Amino acid sequence: MAATLAANGGATAHELMSQFGWANSKQAEVYTRGADRARLGVKSSRIVSEQLENILAPHPKSGEGFSAKNAAKSKAKK
Repeated sequence: MAATLAANGGATAHELMSQFGWANSKQAEVYTRGADRARLGVKSSRIVSEQLENILAPHPKSGEGFSAKNAAKSKAKK
């Protein structure tokens, strides 16, 4: 459990080797791979969520925003 907590907290394979006295990195990599996979999954989910917000976010007021129709009116007024 301590190795899992350390890896989830950001400990590297070499730090785990030092802490637990492991001679090679195989055992440490079991923990760091799991922690990395979970961390990258959360990061990827956030990226997708942000992209969806950018695509799906409604404008605060109806008709607000850029459109070809609005661009033509703006040029005519100048």
